[in-house]
Amino acid sequence: MVTWFYLAVLMISVVMTGSILVKNRKVDNAFILFCVLWTVNCAGQWVLSVSETVETAIWANKIMYVGGSYLPFVIFLIVTRLGNIKVNQYFKLFLMGYGAVVLALVMTIGYTDWYYKSVELVKGNGFHYIVKEYGPFRVLY
Repeated sequence: MVTWFYLAVLMISVVMTGSILVKNRKVDNAFILFCVLWTVNCAGQWVLSVSETVETAIWANKIMYVGGSYLPFVIFLIVTRLGNIKVNQYFKLFLMGYGAVVLALVMTIGYTDWYYKSVELVKGNGFHYIVKEYGPFRVLY
């Protein structure tokens, strides 16, 4: 049941992102990036729910973190543009770099114990999810 929900949300986000990319040429770039990252995050959620192996679940989790690492930054950009708030370019670069560092640490899952010490795939209530033990750098997220 949850797997079908994730699939439905993924399809809705694909249609929404596709319609924005095709029909609306005057949409802000940050909003387009938000829609694309949201679609990537939804795809990761769905892949995780149908994954059968730990390796697939880890890759799905990494896909979800692509959105999770940069969505707060993109939302920050959208809010500051809507409020006509000027933000220092160095601060924006810092936030983008911070997201890149977190994403780089996430990509080490399965190879080191920096972000997750252990990962286990569990099936419950008709879908799969990850049970994980956090590593020392998870605090940065």
